[in-house]
Amino acid sequence: MGEPLANYKATVSAVRRLHEYKGLSARHLTVSTVGVAPAIERLAREGLPLTLAVSLHAANNDARNELVPLNRRYPLERLYEACVYWVATDVAATELRVGVIDGVNDTDEAIDELAATPARFAPT
Repeated sequence: MGEPLANYKATVSAVRRLHEYKGLSARHLTVSTVGVAPAIERLAREGLPLTLAVSLHAANNDARNELVPLNRRYPLERLYEACVYWVATDVAATELRVGVIDGVNDTDEAIDELAATPARFAPT
């Protein structure tokens, strides 16, 4: 299906139509992204109470660069900022979900690295 936030206008239009004209609760709508950071922030400003699913793939830039080429443009530090912004906008009952890949980034080491991510990216 591709990256929905790469076609931002069509994605938001579809979400609005599903919500407003078809009566689907926006809380039951999920937009999934590999991490187009500026679009995540823009989507947060739309005020749609939807779920944002971020396919993280890896908790470090070296591994993520291999799995998600877009990471070179928006590395984990930038993606983290966008996710913090998403949560801070408090768009109704929004959620932030982070996906992992079975057998690729679900090792104990990868989970520990992911758990340490906020501390790694927090301002000093």
